[in-house]
Amino acid sequence: MDTGLALEDLPEGFLAMSAQELSNLQQGAPPNAITFGFANETIYQAVMGYLIPYHNRAEQTAFDAMMPDMLDLFANAYGATMPPETIPGLEDLGTARAASTFVTGSGSSAEHWDIILFRRNETGVFLFNFYPDGDEPAASTVGLARLLDDRLSQKLVTLSVERASIWRDDFDAVLSPPWRWINENPARWSLAERPGYLRIFVSPYVFGQENGLLRPVTGGNFTIQTHVLFEPDTNFQIAGLIIYQDANNRLALGRAFCDIPNNCVGNGIYFDNVQGGNLAGTNFATSVDSYNEAYLRLERRGDLVTAFYSSDGVTWFEIGTHRIALDFRVNGVGLIACQDFNTPGRDIPADFDFFVLSEDD
Repeated sequence: MDTGLALEDLPEGFLAMSAQELSNLQQGAPPNAITFGFANETIYQAVMGYLIPYHNRAEQTAFDAMMPDMLDLFANAYGATMPPETIPGLEDLGTARAASTFVTGSGSSAEHWDIILFRRNETGVFLFNFYPDGDEPAASTVGLARLLDDRLSQKLVTLSVERASIWRDDFDAVLSPPWRWINENPARWSLAERPGYLRIFVSPYVFGQENGLLRPVTGGNFTIQTHVLFEPDTNFQIAGLIIYQDANNRLALGRAFCDIPNNCVGNGIYFDNVQGGNLAGTNFATSVDSYNEAYLRLERRGDLVTAFYSSDGVTWFEIGTHRIALDFRVNGVGLIACQDFNTPGRDIPADFDFFVLSEDD
């Protein structure tokens, strides 16, 4: 998920705004903002907004002080026909907040606008909800604001893709921004089937053809880590971590199964380097005592990527190092659960406990 709100957060009948509409919305926000937008054309309601990182105390203080003035600016810009009124009951929302509601237009074309601005730690939130005046919104503005606030308060989320330190998703109830799916199949992943874990059913394809999960990195040195519960038993099932440029250039570290003589160890830990569509170098096939879980870590330092395995998340063992091309571009890092080529009819789950990204400043 790469938005502050996802389509599943909205009632039935809402659709995601088009890329052009989101681009128009982005023009009113800083370049490092995460935008979201959804509309229900049947009832003429739209929900949109953006999340902006404020990394230092001065930026946070300035945003807090400006929120009331920004509400007045929005009311004037949208043509409020009556003085804005404060939305009550938000005293515990975020670290700081301001909210107002007003009406634009008249008669049958009158629209009701709810605008809530708030900050939770380093993240500023702009939430807009408009609907026909006199109607009750199908999606509650206050409810959506509290959903965003709960999400931000439960996660350590660094939203800027240009600057970050440590980002973690514990998969409690929702995917944290800025995750994005590649060829999402909603029926084949879940946060509810095993609470506290992200369950992805192993796809019968290579990575990216179904439920590839990625988030951006700055492009410098970084470390990614996860804990996965998974017991593969058939060639070439794999679940773990991925560093991704495109379908033909990627590195994957995972618990996997392979029984090719002289190259594999059955159910074990494997570290693959795909360059130009072909495997490059060794797969570092490694037997370990556990057969159904693994703590995994990948560290990128310059053109070297080193893989580590742990049985308990405390004591780590180096698996091996691959060298990547100098022009290798990291277009995302994330989680992999795929390559169930031989038993595509089976539902084999890979349960991810958490994902951590740390980037060098």
